[in-house]
Amino acid sequence: MFRLILLSIVLSSLIGCSGTLYVYKENLKLLFKSPAAVSPDRAYVAASQYDIIQVNIADKQAIMALAFVEQGQDKFISADNGFVIFANGRIVRTAGFIDNLLHVHNLAADPLKQSFSALGGRRWQYVEQTNTLTAKANSAQFNIEGQRVLTLLNSELTTVLLSETVHPENEDSFVNLYWFDETSGKLIKTKQHPANMTDAVTVTFLSRVNRILSVIPGESK
Repeated sequence: MFRLILLSIVLSSLIGCSGTLYVYKENLKLLFKSPAAVSPDRAYVAASQYDIIQVNIADKQAIMALAFVEQGQDKFISADNGFVIFANGRIVRTAGFIDNLLHVHNLAADPLKQSFSALGGRRWQYVEQTNTLTAKANSAQFNIEGQRVLTLLNSELTTVLLSETVHPENEDSFVNLYWFDETSGKLIKTKQHPANMTDAVTVTFLSRVNRILSVIPGESK
């Protein structure tokens, strides 16, 4: 009898999860198919039930929506089931790219876990594992580049730009960029080369930008 009750509870839970997932996917379809997704504005971002980001790679652009947050990592998915996972703003796993990032080792030592204001001159080492290339060891150093004004969602925001110069073993160096809102300290835009990709991945955290603008006098629309 107990087993039957337990089985019933488990089945009910699975059915509930399945239903929730279905509704989630259907809502995402509407979000991604909206004409406004091509050039998102504040109305489009505010109307979304989920946190969304804009991802640009070379001449391609996609809107991705937050699927879940787990163990300090944020997973965003696209209309074609690709995804990008972030840890403290760093891209740590991808799907749907030509060469996908599977894992970043030594994230516990990532300086991005701290406030950007404390990162000038900080160094660290990490290893990236992809699905086609051998694991790559990288050493990196951060530098605070100063204030930058960005125009996002048709509004100007003062940011602090943080650069990260990465030196892969036996390869040419490259630079990752992180723009933090000066007032809130939130990361609102980043340009990275996960898995040493030739084309950088530029990500704008649209929902974060909208929330920041909503508390600025004259910008709360």
